[in-house]
Amino acid sequence: MENRDPKPGTQAESSTLHNVSTPPRITEADDALASCKAMRDKAISCPRVQFMIEAIEGLGCKLGVPERFITCAHLDGTKAGGFQVEPGKDPVIYLAAGVGYGQKQVEQTLTHELVHAFDQCRAHIRFGNLLHHACTEIRASALSGECDWSEEVNRGNFATSAQGEKCVRRRAELSVAMNPICADKPDPKATAAAAVSFVFDKCYFDTAPFYRLP
Repeated sequence: MENRDPKPGTQAESSTLHNVSTPPRITEADDALASCKAMRDKAISCPRVQFMIEAIEGLGCKLGVPERFITCAHLDGTKAGGFQVEPGKDPVIYLAAGVGYGQKQVEQTLTHELVHAFDQCRAHIRFGNLLHHACTEIRASALSGECDWSEEVNRGNFATSAQGEKCVRRRAELSVAMNPICADKPDPKATAAAAVSFVFDKCYFDTAPFYRLP
């Protein structure tokens, strides 16, 4: 799932929904929800999102109608989106309603979550395994466009040396730190950072289904 960046108007940091006991709140008669759905429908037709959907289905995982497995909902106020997979149920991608994002950020968030869906289809990742979680978060941040130079400038990160990799590492660590396994550790941030570091090189340079970093 994507965490909202504390700076207004910038792309969120990211994490992933898993083992959620209470489903996100969905209220149909809601202007924010309607706006989210409109941006979702437009995002579904963008080339990068279309490419990811086709790649997932090319692996044999049938997604069906995108509007059904990509759902707008009110999340907890800090999230921009999420990927949820539970035993015996079809995976669901959530986009947060009412977070004030523009179309570009919605497309990046959706691509981020589709990378999780691709990894789930390809490798049957287990979010209870911190190395699995770290790897898919690294890939999602690297492939979604959320760590493009322009996005980092908007966040106030102006370093030019390997800024993309720094962004991917930072956002992956924030996501993994929210994993309940990390939350039970004395230092969740250090545990997350160790998991990300352990798999970073392998996962950062795994650009599938793209031939290279977009």
